[in-house]
Amino acid sequence: MGATFNPPPAFKLVVQAVGGGSVTGDPPGSYSPGTFLQLAAEPATGWLFLGWGGDASGTSTNLSLLMNRDQTVIAYFQQPLL
Repeated sequence: MGATFNPPPAFKLVVQAVGGGSVTGDPPGSYSPGTFLQLAAEPATGWLFLGWGGDASGTSTNLSLLMNRDQTVIAYFQQPLL
């Protein structure tokens, strides 16, 4: 019998932006376990970045993420109150 090679699992990243803004950096997709990703929240003109949600947290616009499981990252944006 020959040896069977089983590739390591790939973990899926889903990225969403809620409100006026976008997320840049490493794209959504599948990544090898242990991969570090860099994401950045970029508010649209006239909007503010509120924070990260889903499988991420914090209010810094820059996010480092370790792919150790399937993850969904949500960036929340809001228009300032006048």
